Amino acid sequence: MSQRSFPWSKTFIFGFGFFGISIIWPLFNSLVPPFLEDLGLTTVVIGFILTWDNIINMFFQPWVGARSDRTHTRFGRRKPWLALGAPVAALFFILVPFVRENFILIALAILGTNIGMALFCSPTIAYLGDLFKPEERQQG
Repeated sequence: MSQRSFPWSKTFIFGFGFFGISIIWPLFNSLVPPFLEDLGLTTVVIGFILTWDNIINMFFQPWVGARSDRTHTRFGRRKPWLALGAPVAALFFILVPFVRENFILIALAILGTNIGMALFCSPTIAYLGDLFKPEERQQG
């Protein structure tokens, strides 16, 4: 009986998804408040805007996670969600500094980033169960 080697390529792909999630939030939370301050917003309003992601994630991430569990495509269960959410989050995140002069546009860019991240966060975490056997998950 041959023993299958550990899937390092899958580990890299999985790690890249976590890297994306982990790098966006510190950048977002450190770069967006100065843009909002430049618009003359108070710290209370800025704090509220920075909690949008938490509010969205309380409701949206569980729904997305449950939907990704029931998604069946030729690409798999999670990949369509990753393919949609990651580019949406990246696009709107990149737009934030370009629209920082207009409150409505920056609010839409922030909201788009938050929704994109919510679309891709739960399926990325759930992808672990799809990629690895239970005994490989610790190493992965």
